Amino acid sequence: MCSIMGFTSHSYSEEEIKVWFDRTKSRGPDMSRIEEAGPGVLCFHRLAIMGLHEEGMQPFHLDGDMCVCNGELYLFRPLKAELAKEYTFISDSDCEIILPLYRKYGLDMFKMLDAEFAMIIYDSRRNTFIAARDPIGIRPLFYGYAPDGSMVFASEAKNLVGLCEEIVPFPPGHYYADGKFVRYADLTTTEYYQSGSIDKICEGIRERLILGVDKRLDADAPLGFLLSGGLDSSLVCAISARILGKHVRTFAIGMDKDAIDLKYARKAAEYIGAEHTEVYMTKQQVLDTLEEVVADTVIGGNELVSAGIAVVGSCFFNLSNAVLYLLLFFICQLDAVFSSIFFKSLILFKGVNSGIHKIVSPGAAIRHTARLAAKPREAVAGVKAENRGIAAIGADKILILIGVGISQLSRAVILPIDRDCRCLSIQNGRIQNKNQDNHSSEHDAAPCPSLAAQCLLFCFFLCCKCFFVSAGLAGCLTVLFLC
Repeated sequence: MCSIMGFTSHSYSEEEIKVWFDRTKSRGPDMSRIEEAGPGVLCFHRLAIMGLHEEGMQPFHLDGDMCVCNGELYLFRPLKAELAKEYTFISDSDCEIILPLYRKYGLDMFKMLDAEFAMIIYDSRRNTFIAARDPIGIRPLFYGYAPDGSMVFASEAKNLVGLCEEIVPFPPGHYYADGKFVRYADLTTTEYYQSGSIDKICEGIRERLILGVDKRLDADAPLGFLLSGGLDSSLVCAISARILGKHVRTFAIGMDKDAIDLKYARKAAEYIGAEHTEVYMTKQQVLDTLEEVVADTVIGGNELVSAGIAVVGSCFFNLSNAVLYLLLFFICQLDAVFSSIFFKSLILFKGVNSGIHKIVSPGAAIRHTARLAAKPREAVAGVKAENRGIAAIGADKILILIGVGISQLSRAVILPIDRDCRCLSIQNGRIQNKNQDNHSSEHDAAPCPSLAAQCLLFCFFLCCKCFFVSAGLAGCLTVLFLC
């Protein structure tokens, strides 16, 4: 974990840049550097893992080209050995091979990497900047535009707060070059399916798991493992101990009371013979450090977060917007709680219990409700209801159907989501998708309601849903009593 930042223009002094960049110094406490790169500036906070000496400090240089990278390049040694025939390396850092790779393969190098990374390259021959992020988005990277229109890249959103009006997550599996985003890796497309036997497929999963752990054990710094006692961490620690052929160091963290994870972690550590360390926290320690922990937490991954937490960027520091976001989040949670109570209540009604427990999604709920409304006699097994009772059953199912439909309509209208899991940002009341293939696009036809409008609309939908669903539930109860 390191921190990088890149300015594509010389609009700010080093002192000004340092203020923004040092907000993420905790990511790289070992060494820091800010250097001019052609028309811009590259910045790096280092946490040394590979090539621990000063020679491994970034930015790296190659005939005028420069790069900074927060990442880990797996299985880099064969690549480095091949490149060493043409280039001279001065460190043991895996990231030093980036510039030689770029010189040899250009932008095609990104699809060659088996790595997790966020990087910025300055190409001196073309006097331009290139940025890229790994296919899954493991390493965080954000960007925005400074007041002069120049682009700025940073490891965390808070580096850009107060500098850029809009802060946008850099799309995973893309690189930025020549003024546009290009997708070099698409994990959403399946080109072929495994067709072997179950035993062969399971064997392949086992081999890939071992290889995945093995390639992550290449480090010059001492290795440590977080162990919770669950399946994932226990497997990783056991595989690592076997590959390394020695006792690994494991760490487990838990509360001072009822720390169930510590119990299972201790058992797993004893089984694999690890040098185990347990860290206990009290409730008060958690509360006292919560603000600091949140301040240092990266909003990364796929950046799809709930409305109450999606306060990335400058809008987070706008009090009125923050209050509205929290209000909207509360309303969403209330809606979710109501829906949960609604579905669980249906299961309790013996007269309409048939098939209700099979509901697993809103779509299934709508289909099942429609079937019940269409065939009320089958819904009340073994009960000979009067005509008015049958009519009531049909009516209450229709009311519930309306309620569920309103719930889904509210989500479609109020909480638009970029289903391609790429990049969704809101600026000046307009939804923007920055990550289409090979170009940047803006959905001009889809204006985003203001936060206040979203809250009012969602309250309206929630009230409608509560009314119709409550009426439907009342109908269910009435039928039970009448029958």
